[in-house]
Amino acid sequence: MPSEEDLVLATSLAKKLANRDREAERLGFPGEDNDKVYVSEFSEQERDIYLGDVAELSREFARALRIHEWYGLPFPCIKSPMLPHAIPLSIGIEDSLLFDAPRFQIRLHDEWAFRIDRYLKYRSTTSDVIIESSSTEQVRELFFRGMQRFLAVRFSARQSNISARPGFLFEVETDTSGLIVVYGGASYLKARPFQAPTTPVRQWIQPGGWIFGAATSSPVPRWDPAMLQYDVPPDNKAKIKI
Repeated sequence: MPSEEDLVLATSLAKKLANRDREAERLGFPGEDNDKVYVSEFSEQERDIYLGDVAELSREFARALRIHEWYGLPFPCIKSPMLPHAIPLSIGIEDSLLFDAPRFQIRLHDEWAFRIDRYLKYRSTTSDVIIESSSTEQVRELFFRGMQRFLAVRFSARQSNISARPGFLFEVETDTSGLIVVYGGASYLKARPFQAPTTPVRQWIQPGGWIFGAATSSPVPRWDPAMLQYDVPPDNKAKIKI
């Protein structure tokens, strides 16, 4: 259980991460250079937790937010009765090469619609999970709330600079054999490889709140139909109906 100190530190860092693009622009470090801002902005305790995967996740979220704003794309968020609030969802559009020139804007909107359709296709027909579009400020607030909880779990688990530790051994079991398991942080749901092939698979994982799924032949993974969030620790095993 996170302590009061853990919650204070998590809230402070989550606010900085949710607004990293704004702060970087204000201080003259726009775009991909905005990591320079945090060399002095973070406390020593915060930097220990910020290093590694959290830095990458916040950078990817800031990039996605800029692209959705610039091209007028709705930012998808995933909502489920099993989650405390909606979570900003990556459909990989920020990794597309279609936005390299303005003439590709129409194609980018088509690609966005295609990837949303792919996600809906992979979603269980009996699931209560829905996708909704949110404004920039709503998305930023949802990222902050998710990151606040994520970091509270991570701070409470730390013994030293956890970025240098192997983490916790976690097991994932699926209904189907031969799958590639993916997972994403419950602040910005973007797939990263976990382990393969199922089932089951085990891997060392860093503390935090995670959601699991399986890779597909499209850019969009198939997430756990139940959209269960696993807090590591204490959770050490997931069973997903895929």
